[in-house]
Amino acid sequence: MTPATEPPADRRGRAGRLGSRRRTWRYLLVLVTSVLVTNALIGERGVVAMLRAAREQFHLARSIARLQQENARLGEQARQLREEPQVIEYLARRDLGLVRSGEMLFIVTEIAEK
Repeated sequence: MTPATEPPADRRGRAGRLGSRRRTWRYLLVLVTSVLVTNALIGERGVVAMLRAAREQFHLARSIARLQQENARLGEQARQLREEPQVIEYLARRDLGLVRSGEMLFIVTEIAEK
């Protein structure tokens, strides 16, 4: 039998099967696309993970800059301690309460009123 001589019921049955297959393929395509898009957004290397990594990189860069400034300050302080004796003297007087020979140290305290 040729398609033109087939009964109309067979045509609808074959067309129905083709439509059903197409629908199944469409659903499968939508499902696969949804999985891929979800993985691209939330997956291990997705957009969310990239944003989190960028934020962490920003915080680490700020921390590195702060540590570099502190390192430079401490390096300058070390240089002063090596090369400038008056800095050592100032720190010894301020922090340790040391005095030169011949100097007198007076400790003044407040007297409570009666």
